[in-house]
Amino acid sequence: MSTTPAAGTNRRSVDDEDFEASMSKVDEVMKILSMMTSGDKTKEQMGVAFAESFLGDDKKELEKIDVDNFIVRVNQERTVINRKGDEDSLDRPMQDKFAFMAEMERDAARRASERKEREQTAQGLRRAGNLAFRRGEYEKSISMYTKAIDQIRDSPILYNNRALAYIKIKLCKRAIIDCDFVISKLDEKNLRSWVYRAQGYFLLGETRAYEKSIAEAKKHNPKELDYIDRIVLEIEGKTKAAAAAAATTTTSEEPETEESGAAGDGGDAAERPLPMDDVQSNSSNDS
Repeated sequence: MSTTPAAGTNRRSVDDEDFEASMSKVDEVMKILSMMTSGDKTKEQMGVAFAESFLGDDKKELEKIDVDNFIVRVNQERTVINRKGDEDSLDRPMQDKFAFMAEMERDAARRASERKEREQTAQGLRRAGNLAFRRGEYEKSISMYTKAIDQIRDSPILYNNRALAYIKIKLCKRAIIDCDFVISKLDEKNLRSWVYRAQGYFLLGETRAYEKSIAEAKKHNPKELDYIDRIVLEIEGKTKAAAAAAATTTTSEEPETEESGAAGDGGDAAERPLPMDDVQSNSSNDS
């Protein structure tokens, strides 16, 4: 009689253990499903590896959970997956490079076309500015040069022409700003910029800045010393004895061209028009 309760107790103990084991399996399956549907790629990969490792064809493998072995297995699975991904993407960098270069070429062609259109517009505005300048309409010429600069911002000619127009109406500080932009951003040696800068400071009565500008003009244009000396006489009102010779020099009323009027062209200084005599054009055909 006394053994019956013991047997019942043992049976209940076994049943309880089976129940707990069964619930444990359910919990593990739920965890696997949760990982596989988490939306997190890493967790999903771990869930798949977990299922393949411990569920497989033999569901009893679930009872042999070993956390350390599981971690090693998952790492191995992830390594295989990453290697496969790497193999699939071996050609991608080269493909991306070709696509990038093709896009760069298309963009360069587009920008070159747009630049050409802006240059044509700026050329027309520069010609209108030059014409207004020769008529003494300096404010109008400044407006035309400014509109041209809005189209092309890296043309020393436009800034220099506007600087000279500013000097004509005694807005010397604005002229100096244009000259400084050319010198600092576009062409450090630009003779006209140094000359107009010097002229602006001379008219402002800033002798030291004027002399420094002339010195810099000579430093950056050593082959133009005689020509610069003529410019100095012009700026200072031809007060020196040699001014008489300079006064007899033929000057041109036509705009100076880049080809013939640029510094260092080797032309005869006595035959070249002074830069303050007229504005500069882009070609000999400009009017």
